[in-house]
Amino acid sequence: MMTHLDLLYRSFDHELSGKEQKILQDALAASSELAAEKARIEAVRNMVAQAPGQKFKPFFSARVMRGIAEMENRGEDFLANLVASFRLIFVAGAAAVVMLVAANAFSGKSLSLDSLLGLPQASLEETWELGDFVLEETK
Repeated sequence: MMTHLDLLYRSFDHELSGKEQKILQDALAASSELAAEKARIEAVRNMVAQAPGQKFKPFFSARVMRGIAEMENRGEDFLANLVASFRLIFVAGAAAVVMLVAANAFSGKSLSLDSLLGLPQASLEETWELGDFVLEETK
């Protein structure tokens, strides 16, 4: 159900039916608070109507759309720069790994995978000892 205050607000922006107008007039006559609210609303509407109009500079919408497009491009540029910089870091890291593997290969006596990675040669006895150590620790 619509209250008297709702009717008052609607009366400023919409045409009320005859029955609604009668209900509103009766409520305004009966309630000084509702009449005061109507006066406040009318005062605010008059003040807004008399205020100098704010105008946007020419081509405002075009400037806004261009700004939005530039913001989107900055995001794409950032992503492209990020990918390019990580590509450089990846290439530098890969070159460092290749140089370390090459240094290990030339300093070792054989070209086995262990010598390329700089791992010590483990004998069969050392492997069995490691296995025994693991079994003892798990008990």
